[in-house]
Formats: sequence, C-alpha cells, structure tokens
Amino acid sequence: MDIRHALFWASAAVIVLAELLILRAAFFPTTDPAASSAVPRSPRAVEMLWGVLPAIALGALLWTAWRAQA
Repeated sequence: MDIRHALFWASAAVIVLAELLILRAAFFPTTDPAASSAVPRSPRAVEMLWGVLPAIALGALLWTAWRAQA
C-alpha cells in the first residue's frame, strides 16, 4: 500500500467517524428541547434532514474518489 492509499483510507475513516457523531447528535440529542425555551430551535425533522443530507453527499464523494483511484 502506498502513501496515497493510506492517506485516502485514513481520511475516509475520520470522515465516517465525524459523520456518525453528527448523525448521533441529530437523532439522539442530549438536551431537552423544552428546557431552554429562550434559544430558538429548528424542528427536529429539519435537524435530522441536515444531518442526513451531508452524510449522503460525503458517501457519494468517497465512493467516487475510491472508484477514480482504482
């Protein structure tokens, strides 16, 4: 394995881990939304959508990059 493949897979692993943490925060929030009523919040469905859309885009980007380097 050359350095380009190692860097690609290391980057892919970091991106997947970060995206999983973003999805976890979107689908399983740690705070009670009613607890801080002074802070405006978007609806839960919108937060989930903005967590899933980048995950799909990053997955497509990683797949395309993997296919291009093969």
